[in-house]
Amino acid sequence: MRGHWVLCFLAAILSMGTMVVIVGQNQQLAKVQTLIQRKEQELSLLSDRVESHELLMSALGKQDAEMAKAVQSLEKEVSQVHSEDERNKKEVEECQAAQKTINDELAAKTKGNEDFNAQMQSESEAWKKEIASLEDTLKNHSQICSFVNDDPFVQKLCGIVVTTTTLGPTVTTTTMKTG
Repeated sequence: MRGHWVLCFLAAILSMGTMVVIVGQNQQLAKVQTLIQRKEQELSLLSDRVESHELLMSALGKQDAEMAKAVQSLEKEVSQVHSEDERNKKEVEECQAAQKTINDELAAKTKGNEDFNAQMQSESEAWKKEIASLEDTLKNHSQICSFVNDDPFVQKLCGIVVTTTTLGPTVTTTTMKTG
């Protein structure tokens, strides 16, 4: 019976060992399941992040394409503005050259006008002196005029006015006035 007891004892120990192994496996299984759940949650978070990242990348790709189009259109506008600016610079240079030419011509004509005015002023003064001297000559009759009293034409040229007044039947007076 001793064998029987030993056998029972061995069966009990074997059952207990099996039970310990089963309980250990259950604990391991619980740990693994908890770890799997955590990893699934992390995977879910990572897949959400990846999806968000993909959405962001697609939005950025669209924005990049729009920006590239905008840059191309702006480059075209910049080149047009640059060419217009060059044309405007050329026009400004041409206008400035034309303005310089006109200013030079105006300066030359202004100087010519000033010279002409100065010459006319000096000639005018000379003519005014000549006119004044001629007027004095007209006012002061020549001595020749006092010797030519008979001819009415010469008297007219000398500015002599002859008036005749009769003072009675026999007396006649002649008066001569000059100028």
